Amino acid sequence: MNKIKGLLSVFLAFTLLITLLSFSYKTSTKAQEGFSDVPPDHWAYEAIMDLVRRGILSGYPDGTFRPDNPVKRSETAVILTKVFKIDIITPDRGSFIDVTNTHWAYGYIEVIGKTKLMSDSVESGRFRPEENLKRIEFVPISVKALGMKMFADNINEEEKTKTIMVFSDASQVPIWARGYLTIAIKAQIVSGYPDKTFRPRNNITRAEIAVLIYNMLKPLEPGEQERWSTVITPVSGAPFKAYLSRKLEGSLVHFTGNAYPNGKILASLNGIPFKEILAEPNGSYKLNIPLGFIYTGEINFEAHYFEKGKNSSQKTFKLYSAIPFDLFPNYYRLYQISYNPFNREITYGSKSSTPINLEIHNTSTGDRKMQEIKSGIGYEIKSSLRSGENNVNIVVTKSGETWRLTYGIILTVN
Repeated sequence: MNKIKGLLSVFLAFTLLITLLSFSYKTSTKAQEGFSDVPPDHWAYEAIMDLVRRGILSGYPDGTFRPDNPVKRSETAVILTKVFKIDIITPDRGSFIDVTNTHWAYGYIEVIGKTKLMSDSVESGRFRPEENLKRIEFVPISVKALGMKMFADNINEEEKTKTIMVFSDASQVPIWARGYLTIAIKAQIVSGYPDKTFRPRNNITRAEIAVLIYNMLKPLEPGEQERWSTVITPVSGAPFKAYLSRKLEGSLVHFTGNAYPNGKILASLNGIPFKEILAEPNGSYKLNIPLGFIYTGEINFEAHYFEKGKNSSQKTFKLYSAIPFDLFPNYYRLYQISYNPFNREITYGSKSSTPINLEIHNTSTGDRKMQEIKSGIGYEIKSSLRSGENNVNIVVTKSGETWRLTYGIILTVN
């Protein structure tokens, strides 16, 4: 029997498994009190001040923010690393022919290159770091960050045309961006101007990017994730119901667990390093992973646990998957995994919109758990791992139905 290897794919491959999580950011207590060119009645005031407090944006030494200034593509890379709390990478040889390792934003551009958030607007291996970001170029960034690339890739041309025609200048939208803009419109994460234009070729301004990011960072309102759904007709096949995300809180893998008290955790996903995570005094920690980072090819996730003051890790957690994640839209599209490195126990947490039967079988240890999952009630199911490689099958069935979904996973721990 062919088994797809991938722990996280379990949570993304079945459209009924969900869990409600939070996507929180710590804010700076030293936010500027204001900018001379952004008065409280400015249309982007709230967004600008919020992102300044978070340390995502900043002003200029003369006390201005310059909200109408354009944003360079290199500056966008820096902003995105701060939004997603990822670290820079500085390989000896860069990924783009027009960004040398002496460029001021080299490390930021390299890591954003690995996320593929800006890949659609890379031209012939050129990142174009000093060019201004266009309004249409931010659309795929937001759609991917919100875990909806699969929707954009598969929607048919008729639906694209019908949707984007809400803007009178829809003919100016490049072909590669039509699917992204369709989803962005349906999810109401972008808007046009009062004259019903979108102005896709215009430079995006500092105020505009502030508002777009601020709206994505807002917490979900009660029941919001269920409300934002739409029927999408793919290029081929029957229409399906897509649950859209307007906010980052609505499209996450939530990785949590226990670590050394006041120790640190270093984690990476497909070579994308996250900022150092500091455990609480009781050892607890959390990491929010946007679904937008895990939509192509194989998935390799690693977490290394360090005791306080130690420079080498004592515990490790490795996960392998061969599934492109966003092939599998989920009811809420939110997922939770917890791992305790001290007793090698992994916990799967989710919520289902329909009653199902869930079985987890670690074929390496013989550990097997079965649980009836009720509709709309959150659940957890635990599995014990052994030191070394663990091959785990996760089986989903439903009473009265003949289908049976089986997923294989590989976990390697010490």
